[in-house]
Amino acid sequence: MYEIANYKPPFWARNTHVQSLLATFKLRRLFVEKKSKPLLDITEEVILDCGDDVRLQGFYSASPNPEAPLVVLMHGWEGSANSMYLLSSAQTLYTNGYSVFRLNLRDHGDSHHLNEDLFHSCRLDEVVGAVKAIQARYQPKQFFMGGYSLGGNFCVRVAAVAHEHALSIDKVVAICPPIDPFETMHEIQNGFVAYNWYFLKKWRASLTKKAEIFPEKYNKQKLLEHKDLAKLTEVLLGEFGEFESSKQYFDAYALKDDRLQNLQIPTVILLAEDDTIIPHSGSDKLYKSEYLSIVKSPYGGHCGFLKDGKLNSWSDDFFLEHFSS
Repeated sequence: MYEIANYKPPFWARNTHVQSLLATFKLRRLFVEKKSKPLLDITEEVILDCGDDVRLQGFYSASPNPEAPLVVLMHGWEGSANSMYLLSSAQTLYTNGYSVFRLNLRDHGDSHHLNEDLFHSCRLDEVVGAVKAIQARYQPKQFFMGGYSLGGNFCVRVAAVAHEHALSIDKVVAICPPIDPFETMHEIQNGFVAYNWYFLKKWRASLTKKAEIFPEKYNKQKLLEHKDLAKLTEVLLGEFGEFESSKQYFDAYALKDDRLQNLQIPTVILLAEDDTIIPHSGSDKLYKSEYLSIVKSPYGGHCGFLKDGKLNSWSDDFFLEHFSS
């Protein structure tokens, strides 16, 4: 069930904070956007009907080969379809003959206007609806899903219920997905202060945008009165109206215990042992499924896996390797 990754970073990239912070370094976008130009030049925006009046935004890049396999890629929390790590992986796959669909979760990227209700991480049904819509629209002969962090968590959960929704997915790859989100929040809150600041800043900006679009529904001052991730989560639980406590909310989208008991799709999870946000030890809580493989790397940080001075990521190669095998 466990494998050791063949990732060997350069000496300067063997620090978890170097990996995690350089992966989001603004200068990196210059390299990534230059690399991704062929993909971006042929990309079209798509608005998906996900059922129950929910719409999600995505970006489709079609391979010149009509028989090409299709990969749906999903970003992490407060990332987007244009996050550097997602663009880099998308371009690598496109270059190697894949069509790629980059899906925005609700209220991520520039999609806040599409749905009145707020995003939360338990909105699995609409992501399943999006994947069904993508499959029906493009009818690929081979169909894969890949995601980073929370996007990887969503991908694994979709795989676990795919048989209930007639989804024909050939393989799923998740990079640094939260296994026990309650532990993940604890790590963000109590770990290196830069991560807490980063996520809080992005979340507050997203909530501000939502309140400005739907001022009759959301009180911006109330949404933004707390500058603490845990307290802000508690405030928003009242808006969701579905959870009695933050613990219940976090457990509802966890991958631990028997969540993967009905998994019927080959699924690979890549974890970094030096990830300060997603504890790799959480893999011990996963259901031991014959369809699940766990790959661990001593290095990589959180969704970093940088491999050279141009800040290219080995995770791109990891996707390609597992979708091609």
